[in-house]
Amino acid sequence: MAAFRTIRLDGLKRHPAAFGADYDTERHQPDAFFAARLRENCVLAGADDRGRLGGIVGVRFNAAQKQRHYATIWGMYLCPEWRGSGLAKALLTAAIAEAGECCCLKLAVSTTNTAAVRLYRSAGFQTYGTDVAALYVNGVYHDTLLMRLDKEPER
Repeated sequence: MAAFRTIRLDGLKRHPAAFGADYDTERHQPDAFFAARLRENCVLAGADDRGRLGGIVGVRFNAAQKQRHYATIWGMYLCPEWRGSGLAKALLTAAIAEAGECCCLKLAVSTTNTAAVRLYRSAGFQTYGTDVAALYVNGVYHDTLLMRLDKEPER
């Protein structure tokens, strides 16, 4: 749990416009807050042979009966030294597989995060909308692309 907290806070601090969550808010949260995120979501991580985390991605499954057919990808982050290593693609592939029977995966990504947009498109995600001024960070509004990956529903 401590490693998840550390990498999550690193991402929020380095890239505040890439996340809906706020570094200053989350850094003051108790360990129980981060433990609950791990317990309530599927969080996948990539690590080296010494167990040092290089990246994380979350999959949130919907509990509501009418929304169980889709899941949400959230919190994708790679430490700078892991970028370009293929870990992002591996984590996303694992997240898609983890979604299992969900026939749709959704995510939101900053329009300025071109590397992430490229990654998601390469995995088959398509843009279905833009959330204009979705985030307000340091006096600047940031738009997010709303993306989805449709899979054949298992019947």
